[in-house]
Amino acid sequence: MKFNHILALVATTLATAAPAGAALVTFSQGDLLMGFHATSGTGAGQTYVVDLGSAASFRDATGNLTLNLGNIGADLTSLYGANWSSRTDLSWGIAGSPSNVDSINGDAAATIYASKAGDATTPPWQITSSNGRTSTSTRLQGVATAFSNGQATINSTVASIQGDTDPNSWRSYMASGGTSGNTPGNLDFGAFSNIEGTPAESLALFRISGAQAGAYEGSFSISSGGIVSFTPVPETSSAVIAGLGAMLVLVRRRRIA
Repeated sequence: MKFNHILALVATTLATAAPAGAALVTFSQGDLLMGFHATSGTGAGQTYVVDLGSAASFRDATGNLTLNLGNIGADLTSLYGANWSSRTDLSWGIAGSPSNVDSINGDAAATIYASKAGDATTPPWQITSSNGRTSTSTRLQGVATAFSNGQATINSTVASIQGDTDPNSWRSYMASGGTSGNTPGNLDFGAFSNIEGTPAESLALFRISGAQAGAYEGSFSISSGGIVSFTPVPETSSAVIAGLGAMLVLVRRRRIA
């Protein structure tokens, strides 16, 4: 009788256990988000969002990073097809704001991170108005909150799938197909003309803190297998040493000649 009771408890526990992939996605305040969406074809209507980790880890990076994000390549293939990495109607972008009211991990309130297709030569983003930065930061916080309440996928604990029209979804803040009220001036997050590129393009990351032009922090790229890499701005000391080394080699060659 007691054994039957135990079996019943086990059966009840199994029946009410969360299915695979139903756990809440992993997210911490101060993290950057990466979003994907298709404007047509396979996967249109579904937004894929991934937590890249602390913004400070990219701001302070001193060497190339390969991110451990789970098997997001499998998710991207499932959502957008095996050719997702070469599609021109699929966009990806990166953005975040650690806090709109507090200093987080060395970033002052309303510090904003936003990507732009390109590299170090890409003209930086700039938001000159403090009210504009706070408003943009607040919108980014809305996306972060919605993401943090989403369910993780079966392939990644830091990725979640949203409907394009879900409240505060990543796509709802994009000028192309965004939600009225989320994209003032028909701008991404109400501030940027376009923070996205195609998967074949690298994304320059800018940090906006204050009225000055955003600081270039490095660039992201994604492989056809879904591996995301980050190349930071070289350290000034390293750049100087490399430059001096090149000069010494040149001088030596001239002496030999």
